[in-house]
Amino acid sequence: TMSLFAQYGQGFKVPAYDLAYIDHDNSVYGYKIIPSDDLSPEESDTYELGIRGHQGDFYFNAAIYHMTFDNFLATKLVDTETTINRYTGEEAQVMVFQYQNIDAVTIDGIEAGVQYHVDNNISMFANATYQNGKDDETDDYITSITPLSGVAGISFNGEKLSAELILNWAKRMTKVNEGSAEIAGYGTLDFMASYEVTPDLNVNLAVTNLTDKEYVRYNNAAGHKVDADLAYLTDHGRAASVNVSYQF
Repeated sequence: TMSLFAQYGQGFKVPAYDLAYIDHDNSVYGYKIIPSDDLSPEESDTYELGIRGHQGDFYFNAAIYHMTFDNFLATKLVDTETTINRYTGEEAQVMVFQYQNIDAVTIDGIEAGVQYHVDNNISMFANATYQNGKDDETDDYITSITPLSGVAGISFNGEKLSAELILNWAKRMTKVNEGSAEIAGYGTLDFMASYEVTPDLNVNLAVTNLTDKEYVRYNNAAGHKVDADLAYLTDHGRAASVNVSYQF
C-alpha cells in the first residue's frame, strides 16, 4: 500500500523575551547570549509533499518541503572570548551569541526513512535528512541548516530482552559562507539494551559513542572562522549508564 500527502502551514514566532533581551552569562558552560536591541516576530509559510507506505515487511516514507520566512530569527555567533573557568581555574573559550532578524530566508529540504522487519524479533532501519537554506537578499547560507545526516541501525525485541545498535552519521558540511569553517563528517555508534528481570523489574544499559570517536557536531561549530580552534567543541567520548526501574 502507498499514500501521498500534502500540507501547508503558517507560522508565527515571537522571540522569547528573556533570551532575546536579557544578558545570559553561562561562561561556565562555554557560551553566553548578549541582548538584542530590537527583534521582530518571525513569520513563515511551509509547503510539504510526501509519500508513505509499505510492501510486505518493508516500510518507507519520504517528504520534501519548502519554507519561506520573514524576519527569520537567527542565533549569530558574534564573538569568541577567552576566560578563566571559575570552577576549574583553567583557561576556556566562550562563544558569544546574539539573536538577530534576517529579513527573508528560504529553506528547502528532504527527509526519508525505511524500515525492514527481518522477522518477528529483528528489524533494520535508516533515515536521512538534507537541507539547504539561504538569506534571500545576500545569498549567504544560514547557520541553522544541517549537513546531510541521519541514523541507521538494527534492533532486537524479544520476550524479555530488547536491544538496539545505532549508527549516527553526518557528511562534511560544505554549505558555509566564505571565511567560515567547514565541519568534518563523522559516524558514531550507540548501543542500548533493556532486560525484563520480572514484570516489575527492568534493567537498562546505554553506551554512547561506542568507539570513543572524537568529532564536532556542525550545530556546535556553525559560524566559526576557518582558522578557529574547534578542539573545545568536540562532543563527549564514550559514556555508559545503567539504571534499574522497579514498579511497586
